[in-house]
Amino acid sequence: MVSSVTGHASPGQCLEWGQSVRDWFFGMAWEVANAERRWLPSVNDYLMMRIHTLAGPNWIITLNIANGVDPDPAERARGPVRALVESWCALNGLVNDLASYRKEVRQGDNSSNVIWVIAAERGCGIQEAVLESYRIMDSMATLFLALADQVWARASGPLRTCIRSLECTWRGSIDWSFSAARYNVDGATGRRFQEFPGWAERPTTDEPLAACYPAIGWWWDELV
Repeated sequence: MVSSVTGHASPGQCLEWGQSVRDWFFGMAWEVANAERRWLPSVNDYLMMRIHTLAGPNWIITLNIANGVDPDPAERARGPVRALVESWCALNGLVNDLASYRKEVRQGDNSSNVIWVIAAERGCGIQEAVLESYRIMDSMATLFLALADQVWARASGPLRTCIRSLECTWRGSIDWSFSAARYNVDGATGRRFQEFPGWAERPTTDEPLAACYPAIGWWWDELV
């Protein structure tokens, strides 16, 4: 797997790919330690760490290698680009959380899902936590699309390819979640236990989350 990916990468991308894997392992060690201690983090911390537990940065560098593009590091270090990338990572993490929640409940796993984290922090019921999860996800999605348009105007060709890849992969991730047996089918019986409702006409909110979750609040500061 490693050689098949890095064999097509530039030297800089090889280094970045390896670092992104270490970041992923760091995130997973944090998540497993929380589960072992039966401790749930704050929502603020969870949203920041979801970038790593999802392996989001590794996903992005792998997409760039597959697409044969290597955006300039100085360009990628710009604030709006970093906010775009991080919001994409966290957004995909929440898509995964919401898609997998019912299966985790069936398996008795409440160690790592934004719904459980919100419910624990707020002391609220699951339905309220689900609604807040959708609010967070929709706010991130609105931000990501706005940042994509903003960054596109000044982006180089390689970075534009990266942006389009992120947009398509995000949509693909949601479509796959709607139909994947991983989230919808009982492994023991082969029976489907949930159906997803499909796409909403509009987001539940486009309000910034900066005041609620300061660890990611700077993303909205990059909008102009």
